[in-house]
Amino acid sequence: MIPEDAALIEFILYKPADIKARQWGKDHYAAYILKSSGEPQWVDLGEVEPIHKAAFFR
Repeated sequence: MIPEDAALIEFILYKPADIKARQWGKDHYAAYILKSSGEPQWVDLGEVEPIHKAAFFR
């Protein structure tokens, strides 16, 4: 059970499909957000490469 003042956030890496081009897109990060009530939420965080560059800068 998730408390009312909390959320469970799961991060995933996925490869989106471009059906029209019949190929896979670049790797993306996304997050699933689960709260104690309501529908689960899905947020596309963007392509992996710029996130890695920002995270590993320095």
